Amino acid sequence: MHGVAAIQADGLRPRESTALTGLLDFLDPGLSGPSPAAARPGNTCCERRFTAGECVFHDGAPARLGFRLLSGMVRLFKLLPDGRRQITGFADPGAYIGFSAGTSYATDAEAVDDVLVQQFRLASSGDILARCPDLEPALLECMSSELLAAQQHILLLGRKTSRERLATFLIWRAGKDDMIRLPMSRLDIADYLGMTIETTSRTFSMFRREDLIELAGANVVKLLDRERLADIAECES
Repeated sequence: MHGVAAIQADGLRPRESTALTGLLDFLDPGLSGPSPAAARPGNTCCERRFTAGECVFHDGAPARLGFRLLSGMVRLFKLLPDGRRQITGFADPGAYIGFSAGTSYATDAEAVDDVLVQQFRLASSGDILARCPDLEPALLECMSSELLAAQQHILLLGRKTSRERLATFLIWRAGKDDMIRLPMSRLDIADYLGMTIETTSRTFSMFRREDLIELAGANVVKLLDRERLADIAECES
């Protein structure tokens, strides 16, 4: 599995998963409670802060720790040998990151802004299933969610135009709201959508001129015509 362990079916927005809640109860009872205070003294979890740009974990490093994001945003990405970057996702509060099907992390993870996480030690999926086979459905749910997210991202990168990609991204990030917080940079968005920063900025400007969106403050975008954006996201003719 990649860094974000639970993805909503209607977009790449990490959420809390009942499957992962069960896993956390197994790994560290009390960790899956509604707040950091739910973790009991003596558990192996602790809170940790990362500043903007700080690395949470490295691609290929031993996957000994998992993280529950409490505040802020984390970008997950792969670096190509020539230095180019492909962002694979953005983790929001409530997301669990760092779970891996193997023994090492599958991506880099870096704080977009100031981040607070709960950090806890991981057991391997093999150890978990050997000790608690009833958790197999939970692990399968996590892997299925990530497979769906990967398929959606492949479609986004492989078949959609720049307008369709940005419209899809905005609809995904918005969820049910019309106000979208986008703490990531335009370069981050470009690297997620597989576009240049120039094309990304130009497409944002195009959407503003067409009264599809407006900038409602620093790093905040307001959707003005969700229906039209959804039409564009579903492949503009």
